[in-house]
Amino acid sequence: MSLFDVLFALREKLLQARTANNREDAEELMIIFDALTLVSYDSPNRVLTSLLVELTDSARDIVMGVSWKSTIPTVEQLQAAFSEAS
Repeated sequence: MSLFDVLFALREKLLQARTANNREDAEELMIIFDALTLVSYDSPNRVLTSLLVELTDSARDIVMGVSWKSTIPTVEQLQAAFSEAS
């Protein structure tokens, strides 16, 4: 399983949490995305880092009850981030 596969699966779980307004799942995802963001700061792939920040923000906004405030990155944006790294 690649990092793209992991992020894709986590993104899908985030979409489900937003649809169901599941704050508990969103909080768990926020912690995961935040940890991945911290690790990504050591990577030269700034696009990936910015997408991880967006995913973290989206999860946080679900937890805070303002899910409309942020945008969950698209699959195409995730794919582009991994194309950057190549």
